[in-house]
Amino acid sequence: MREHVADRRVTAIRKAEPINMESMAALELAVAEWANTGRTTAAIFAWWLLVGTWASTRFDDLLHVRPHAITLGADSLRLTAWRTKTSRRGRGVDYSIPRVGVTDTDWLRTGYDLWRAHATSSYMQGDFLLPFCDPRAGIEWHSPATLEHFVATQHIIMTEALHVAKQATEGLVANANKTTGHSMRCLLYTSDAADEEDSV
Repeated sequence: MREHVADRRVTAIRKAEPINMESMAALELAVAEWANTGRTTAAIFAWWLLVGTWASTRFDDLLHVRPHAITLGADSLRLTAWRTKTSRRGRGVDYSIPRVGVTDTDWLRTGYDLWRAHATSSYMQGDFLLPFCDPRAGIEWHSPATLEHFVATQHIIMTEALHVAKQATEGLVANANKTTGHSMRCLLYTSDAADEEDSV
């Protein structure tokens, strides 16, 4: 019986599609362009995706970051997830993201400043980083994101970013639409990224 259950579980598991270098570059360019053209929600969401990917987090890890504990220094962005898939509450995991990128844009500073300028005070004192977000309707700062809606928005933002970068080829758009809540964990283009398990 246990062997049967294990076989079914293995069959059900899907491998997470990594976010590739072309999409990373497109997201960085999109943060800069959207910040300058008033597409605030899209820019902030793209920034969250970049932060999550550079930090190599899962959706749940990034969700459980307290906004007020995020700090941007001269060289890096620092954040702590108070709970992750592999840790218990009270035993947080620290992340440090160097102030670098695939492009020559200062996407980390641009996105950080935009996020801080628009975030509500109650959200900043809360215990989740990712609020419910609709690229067209805006951000509901008081409501935490759900995995299903976050991934759907992720597909939209990644595809639109590829258009911004004039890289919206059939293959790259297909890759964007295959990404999941674990794709940020599959850091960039590593060859073993596809081994990250994902059931969503």
